[in-house]
Amino acid sequence: MMEQAKPREGSPPRVWGRRIGCLEIRVPSLSIEDFIYGPPTRLICGKVISRLRKAKIVCGHNIKFDAHFLKPHIGNLPWEKVYDTMVMARLFNDQEEKVSLLALSLKYLDYSGVEDAVVYLHSKKSEGYENIPDEVLEPYMRAQLEHTALLFFFFKPKLKGKQASLLEQERKLTRILFEMEERG
Repeated sequence: MMEQAKPREGSPPRVWGRRIGCLEIRVPSLSIEDFIYGPPTRLICGKVISRLRKAKIVCGHNIKFDAHFLKPHIGNLPWEKVYDTMVMARLFNDQEEKVSLLALSLKYLDYSGVEDAVVYLHSKKSEGYENIPDEVLEPYMRAQLEHTALLFFFFKPKLKGKQASLLEQERKLTRILFEMEERG
């Protein structure tokens, strides 16, 4: 039977900013509603920058991709704090065929995929993601954030010895590759 990530008694998850601090590009003092209905981007970015500076860990899934979109708004990520769950998944199991957030969530988190399926169906019906109603996107966004955090807590303690050393090298390499891509 496949090992799955489950919150332990007294462990951080119930992720949406309540017990984890600033994990992922998600801010405890902001709610998902702030991002969907809330203040202009510049106000959110100011809060994100403030929280990123205070964060002990910033994790994301394929975070180098997101960093390119975030840079014009918040500048560079605090790379010394950044963990990428996609990289962690590959180090945990180098035979992993698929390392998308959906594939890993289905495999390790006992996720049904319902939020992803609903968003996918809406994207086909409305000819793109930008036309999907907020009430459909919100559960999907919550799931994305929670799954990234749960995968971090699942993989991190399992990466020991050579894998832990490789993770540190990969974290440095992610920053270097991001900077190279930025320069062109």
